[in-house]
Amino acid sequence: EQSSGSVMITVKAPRSVHDQLSRSLNRVTARINLNGLNAGTYDLTPEINIGLRPTKLVEVSPAEISLTLEQVATRTADILLIQNGTLPIGYEAGDPVLSAKQAQIFGPQSRLDEVFDLIATIDLSNTTTSISRSLELKPVDKRGNAVQGVSVNPKSINLEIPIKQLVGYRNVFVKIITTG
Repeated sequence: EQSSGSVMITVKAPRSVHDQLSRSLNRVTARINLNGLNAGTYDLTPEINIGLRPTKLVEVSPAEISLTLEQVATRTADILLIQNGTLPIGYEAGDPVLSAKQAQIFGPQSRLDEVFDLIATIDLSNTTTSISRSLELKPVDKRGNAVQGVSVNPKSINLEIPIKQLVGYRNVFVKIITTG
């Protein structure tokens, strides 16, 4: 996590250098060196590089940027299929078949700990034919809210649900004849 998304600098230089800098801001770069750092919280000083001379760096704001580095973790989670909606009267859904029963979730350990379920959702409302489609997998917390900052592999799965019409039911067209 980063506490600052940008760095402001004050530079002392001749007017001609200031004019060149204002026309090509890409000559100024700010970076933070994370080499050799392990998981933890750090206050790091931005390294400023100005591609024009002569210049003197007067001020950097913020002078330090607070970063929290976390261990990347992976875990396997069962996929929970959520079926919303109801089929029309006279239709019945068979057992759903998923192309995978589990998926890998990976990301920062603190975000991974928030994941309670890995869900795939299908809406069966007004469905009268068998279903075969790809569903996106969504990591959610205990309240059912999406957990951001984690990745899922595979990102989606294939789902097949046979839908059949029950014996004793059939679809018919009704023709209405009006008179008068």
